[in-house]
Amino acid sequence: MNFIERMLLLIKKKGVTRNKLLKDLNLGAGTFDGWVKNGNIPNGDTIIKLAQYFNVSSDYLLGIETPPDNNQPKLRDDESSLLENYNTLNIAGQKALFECSQLLLGSDKYYGS
Repeated sequence: MNFIERMLLLIKKKGVTRNKLLKDLNLGAGTFDGWVKNGNIPNGDTIIKLAQYFNVSSDYLLGIETPPDNNQPKLRDDESSLLENYNTLNIAGQKALFECSQLLLGSDKYYGS
């Protein structure tokens, strides 16, 4: 499966239109047509945006990795939002968020929850 076939599948699964995808990611109107008609593959920044938007890896989009396991449980909206926030942070921010989560997980043993 090539890049555009994966994109069309992801668009269908997410239930968005091509135009909504382009608008949500602030991409030009002719972008999708370039992918389809010319076989263009987006630059690295756009691949990252697409991967985050569809909650897949960039390797999956580029055909390096197999499709995501459909048997995995679907994330709730709040879980998906947390993951999106985490992915937008730099390494230091991701580390701080992880450390905060560890503190929260350990807090119940100190407060008897």
